[in-house]
Amino acid sequence: MPSLKANEAARAKSVLALAEEYTTAGYGTLPEADWEGLLNIAQSMDGENPACEFQKTLKSAFNSLKNAQAKNSELRNLLKTESLESRAAADYYRQAVGLMRSDPISASPVVDRTGMLVTDGVLIVQLSDLHFNEVVKLKNKTYNFHLAAARLAQLAAKAKSLALATGTQKIIVAASGDLMNSDRRADEYLTNEFPKPAGIQLAVRILIQFYLDLASVAEVEIYSITGNESRNTQEQSWASKAASNNADFSIYENCKYKLEEHRRIKFAGYDANEICFTAFNRRILMLHGHQIRSLESGIGQIYSKYAKEGTPLDYVLFGHIHSSYIGDFHARNSSLVGSNSYSYSGLNLASKAAQNIIHISKTGIDGLRVDLENLNPEVIPYDIKETYRRFQNEFH
Repeated sequence: MPSLKANEAARAKSVLALAEEYTTAGYGTLPEADWEGLLNIAQSMDGENPACEFQKTLKSAFNSLKNAQAKNSELRNLLKTESLESRAAADYYRQAVGLMRSDPISASPVVDRTGMLVTDGVLIVQLSDLHFNEVVKLKNKTYNFHLAAARLAQLAAKAKSLALATGTQKIIVAASGDLMNSDRRADEYLTNEFPKPAGIQLAVRILIQFYLDLASVAEVEIYSITGNESRNTQEQSWASKAASNNADFSIYENCKYKLEEHRRIKFAGYDANEICFTAFNRRILMLHGHQIRSLESGIGQIYSKYAKEGTPLDYVLFGHIHSSYIGDFHARNSSLVGSNSYSYSGLNLASKAAQNIIHISKTGIDGLRVDLENLNPEVIPYDIKETYRRFQNEFH
């Protein structure tokens, strides 16, 4: 009669064979209790018993099938989750289609909205870093008085289109400095087209045509400050009298003298460093930008300074670094030049010619960057031919 251990081993072999057949057939795994029984039999066997190899095999099979059982359980849960999500998606789709069918767009009344256009407000055309008199001759970029005259004509065309579209009755020109190129350094002096007095005359001739162009569709109000590059001295001054020793001031006064009798053009204010003006009940500050060391903290200090004086600001305009930015509380203007020899070769920077237009209405402040890098062939440049030819004959 076989021993107890022999009987248990035989029973274990029989159950294991049954388990393997059961699993291979795809019915899943044996119940947990049966496998626990097999493991108990295997663990009760003496290590010296000839059935030791079977004990190891049984333990290995038990662990493998336990892992398979866990993976099967995980797969069933995943399939269940996917099934629930699929049903939820199908229910959502049926509800969405039902709602669309019950409320078709075609059934909505057509409303005439032509009377709902924005027909109020003020346009601010910012002029910054025009650098009249500079000549740029790079591989893919040029700049001179003729190109400046064409780009400003294109800017005016854009401003007039916006004014007509919005019903704007007033255009404010905010000249924020560096209208004339510097002649203090040797490379600037050698690349300027004409001596500064002649350059100022050509700049005035272009800007007068620009102001008259804008005045054909709206009243024009002009504010101006000085920049750092247009100054006549090496030293950067901040006192108003000293800072006004600047080509920007000369350009403002010359244009004012020529146009002061024009009924639709008003020269409303000049200051050396910064100036505030009101546009559609918004208080706007304009400065050149060389005062700002860090954009966010610098603008924050400016807002704080005016708030402490009891004259809080609504928006700040500036330029200086030839890069466009229009934000919630300030706008930085680019340049009419784009890249020049210094920025391109000395700083390895590239920029585009652009200027900003800001629309202020009862609903808010909207900004537009006007790209002037490429010219529209339909825009006619401002006429400077006769004066330019005369200066060429005189100075070249």
